[in-house]
Amino acid sequence: MSISIQNTDEEPRNSVLGEINVAFHTYYQKRKTQMLENIHAGNYQVIVRMDNRIIVKCGDKVTQHLINNEAYHTIKAVSHLPVLFFYLLSESPIETATLKIEEVLRSLESELESDQPEKQALLEICDRTKALLTEMKDEAASQFDCFNQYWQQIEVIEGQLLAKAARLEISQTLSVLNKISAEMELSASRLFLVTLGGHQPRYKQLAKLIFKRWFSENSIQNVDAEHHVHYCEKGQSLEDALDLVATVVTDRELARSLLGSDTALDQDVLGLVAQQEIDRAWR
Repeated sequence: MSISIQNTDEEPRNSVLGEINVAFHTYYQKRKTQMLENIHAGNYQVIVRMDNRIIVKCGDKVTQHLINNEAYHTIKAVSHLPVLFFYLLSESPIETATLKIEEVLRSLESELESDQPEKQALLEICDRTKALLTEMKDEAASQFDCFNQYWQQIEVIEGQLLAKAARLEISQTLSVLNKISAEMELSASRLFLVTLGGHQPRYKQLAKLIFKRWFSENSIQNVDAEHHVHYCEKGQSLEDALDLVATVVTDRELARSLLGSDTALDQDVLGLVAQQEIDRAWR
């Protein structure tokens, strides 16, 4: 049985109020379409972080910049090893899991070279994993306790790898952003930065944090970074990012005209107004 979100734009049905609701959404969508056309015409510049790239669009000009190189992906792959071993041990009989893990370790060791990136971390993980497998062959040993102790030993290595990955991503992202900034012709008020969550949303929050800090540090105008930096968790394409920016710009125009503030509609208005009612409901 498939259950999906219903369209409530016509509610309340069989009422003139439903027709009013439809009319509002029709006019809103029309204005949003016009804003999207303005974006495509080059009236706004949009910087989008997706997969390994930063995409920059201003009018017909679209450029791509690589952020995460082989060194970054090597670090991430090494950090994933203990998690892979956890799944193998959790979902397979110990004998089967041991054979698979030993095969992985042999493959890794055969590829290790003197200048192999993260060689030391790989060697430490391999050595500690071999010790883990030896302990688990003892029938009296608790598989959970053995792996928990193993993870505590590996955790320091994992932390170092993740910190290094973050440093790489920050430095590479800033390098690209500064290059874009040097070539940018539009003012900060016409710049929007979007991070697409894609298939790994939990990793992409770092990109949003970098975008926000960079925008705040480089904007010479009194422009709110929260309004110009956005995160689209399910976003998969440049078109998704542009659609989000069109929504933001449309809401900004509406908020400025009716509420006197560019950012008044950046949050859930109903949720903000209802805060007192929520507090009252739990009294």
